[in-house]
Amino acid sequence: MPSLHWTIAEAVAADLAAADLSRDTSAAKVAAAPYYELEDLAALKIDAVPVGPIESSYSDEAAAERDYPVEVLVQQQCERDDAVTYEGLLQLLDEIATHLEATDIDGAGIPAEGSTIEFDPATLLADARFLGMVRVEYRHFI
Repeated sequence: MPSLHWTIAEAVAADLAAADLSRDTSAAKVAAAPYYELEDLAALKIDAVPVGPIESSYSDEAAAERDYPVEVLVQQQCERDDAVTYEGLLQLLDEIATHLEATDIDGAGIPAEGSTIEFDPATLLADARFLGMVRVEYRHFI
């Protein structure tokens, strides 16, 4: 039986695969350590990755809650001078963050905190690879 953390990442991937966003996200999947060769990135790759640390907190009534972080990685080959693809991928990251913040995903729940979007422009410049990330934490009571 998969862990709750993995199950949450699977639910996020399934939700993104069915989402109506500006780009086709139907190939979104869960992955432990997604890495692609540059030639594999002609097509958009979206991976939901369960990451640590899992943080626990306790209220005065001794009820416990845990936050399970999931990073959604968006990767695609993108040449340095391809502003259209670059801007489209940045827009997709923003759409994913907005979608996940507002969606109660069956099996994952509602995000515990606001989403963060991270992007490293050096990754784009170094090898024509766009790599963006949306990080969301899902809170569950235990």
